[in-house]
Amino acid sequence: MFGKAALTYDQDFTFSNIGKLLRRRVWEYLDTIIEPGSQLNILELNCGTGEDAIRFAQKGHNVFATDLSSEMVNITRKKVTHHNFQDRVDMIVCDSKNLSSCNFPSKFDLVFSNFGGLNCLNQRELENLSADLSQLLKPKGRFVAVVMPRFCLWESFYFLSKFDTQKIFRRNTHNSLQVNVGDEKVETWYYSPATFKNIFQNHFKRLAVKPVGVAIPPSYMENRIGKNQKLMEALNISENVLGSISSLSAVSDHFLMDLERKEGI
Repeated sequence: MFGKAALTYDQDFTFSNIGKLLRRRVWEYLDTIIEPGSQLNILELNCGTGEDAIRFAQKGHNVFATDLSSEMVNITRKKVTHHNFQDRVDMIVCDSKNLSSCNFPSKFDLVFSNFGGLNCLNQRELENLSADLSQLLKPKGRFVAVVMPRFCLWESFYFLSKFDTQKIFRRNTHNSLQVNVGDEKVETWYYSPATFKNIFQNHFKRLAVKPVGVAIPPSYMENRIGKNQKLMEALNISENVLGSISSLSAVSDHFLMDLERKEGI
């Protein structure tokens, strides 16, 4: 899975104008919760092609990057070697559905998953993940996840413009959808911020939730919107304002949820 997507992921998303702005939103939040000069042990789930792992390493942190796709991990390894961060970034093929089978050398200060990787897990699998992460995190350790919600304003406008009314509310279902990712069909579940919080509430308390992509559109609109520099600048300014309104997390392309491991777990 994600073998084909790995080959074009950077081109389609990472280095697109939309992708860069969306990732910047996530990094800006992480910078507010990670003390400057600190050296954290970070577990990254669904690391993709390694952009976040590289940035963590640049900030001086130690990263254990995981992905279920060997192709994604191989691309990450090449980037790590290129940047000479072999001493800061370890990589293994590991499925988030079965973390207990992966051997980790230590406990972590932060677990991070970006851009919908956890949408490949159903509710029961997320509940199992919650229990696994509670054992992998240090006391008061943080879990920051960027997840796709069950409704996206931009997506609804997009399908409405194409007169495809059947897809306007396609995310708004408790069932999984087969979503095209790099010419592969991937079983995908969508979660409201409230549902996601409830799934993890036995082991974590929510500290914050923020929209990611409420003014900035989804990356598949790169050709229609992302290449218009002036428009993207205006949308980014709007995102700066709207991105602070937690209630908009339920209608954005993604939402970021910051969770803290409960004491006594």
